[in-house]
Amino acid sequence: TFPYIQPEDYDFEFNLKYADHRLACLVVFKLCEAEGWSSVEEGASFCSPGEDAENDEANFWRSSKEASLDTLPPHGIFKGKYLGFLHGNRNMKCRRQLLESFGFWPGGGLTEDQVCWCSRPSDAPPEIFKLVQWLMLRYPDVNKAFAQILKKVPNGVQTSGSITATEFEEAMCALKIQRLDEHGVDAAYRYLSSNDSLTQAMWKKLDPFVATLRLNAQDFTGFM
Repeated sequence: TFPYIQPEDYDFEFNLKYADHRLACLVVFKLCEAEGWSSVEEGASFCSPGEDAENDEANFWRSSKEASLDTLPPHGIFKGKYLGFLHGNRNMKCRRQLLESFGFWPGGGLTEDQVCWCSRPSDAPPEIFKLVQWLMLRYPDVNKAFAQILKKVPNGVQTSGSITATEFEEAMCALKIQRLDEHGVDAAYRYLSSNDSLTQAMWKKLDPFVATLRLNAQDFTGFM
């Protein structure tokens, strides 16, 4: 079963000799067409066992860019990980269309607010959960906490709307976060940022972790 609505952190390995794997491959192509190839983790690979492996690989990547099965080789392994909005953009319209077209499930009225965006704890450093726990105790809306962190950066609000590693560490120190030491703050920054820049859009990577912790709390109180 393909996770059409929430493909974030989806590890895949498709064997192109199988029809259903070819369709799943096409779904990934269409997702990347709508959300950007940055949504696929760097290092995704295609390997063909055929005699003309070089031509197969060329046709595969051509097919991926065209989001079509027309030139897709009849064999080969496509392996990778779909990161989704963690490194790209979330396109709910495209995801709903794929759910209906390939999954044969009605999803026309589904909105982002109706989805419980969760994460897999094993896929993130423990410092992320410590950071999220600390933020949730202080800010009703974790996304809005980013603006407060910007204000704690020395020399006032950063007009660029982004924070470097050094600025993030200084801001966390000013906010007196006690759950993370210097190493922990650095680990959290490296997970959230890209090219020594942390923006509001990147900060939204915390959303699934907030949802996961809230869901865990609800399960615990329900059990009690």
